[in-house]
Amino acid sequence: MKKLMVLLAIIVVAGLLIFGFNYASVGEKLVTVIHDDPRNSGVDLNAHFDYYLNPGVLVLDMRSIGSNNSMADVFRVMIQLSHSLQSKQFRTVKLEWHGQERYELNWSDFQELGTALDGQNPMYVMRTFPEKLMLPDGTHAFGTWTGGLLGVLGHQMEDFNKFHHGWYLDSMMSAEGM
Repeated sequence: MKKLMVLLAIIVVAGLLIFGFNYASVGEKLVTVIHDDPRNSGVDLNAHFDYYLNPGVLVLDMRSIGSNNSMADVFRVMIQLSHSLQSKQFRTVKLEWHGQERYELNWSDFQELGTALDGQNPMYVMRTFPEKLMLPDGTHAFGTWTGGLLGVLGHQMEDFNKFHHGWYLDSMMSAEGM
């Protein structure tokens, strides 16, 4: 019985250390981003390493958004988080809904989001973001558009909306019975 209690204590301590390391490495930055900008209130997003153990992969797990939040609010959180994580190095970022992977992208593409706070046109960053996303099977989630400016802009904004619906909105609406 004593060995079982020692083993249980080791497991609990190891779990606390793992969660603490995740929080100190990435979770705390996300909490700060959400707290420091009142427009971000209501965006319930969790940041941690893949399976909490793989520090080469950042996971952004959407839990919910408030009824007063928009897709722009969620994307602003991503931009601000990217900016605050510029000194970090990951291989990949996974975008999940309640632990289910929906999209992934290269770290350099996620880092580019943070440039919107350094003078890059945020609308350009927003509308070109979906073409960088991959599905969990490694295929491109969205295409790259060419042609006339108005047509390209329209398709890119449509893809931006589809991205948010595919990541969390459709699941939220079906969970709420909408």
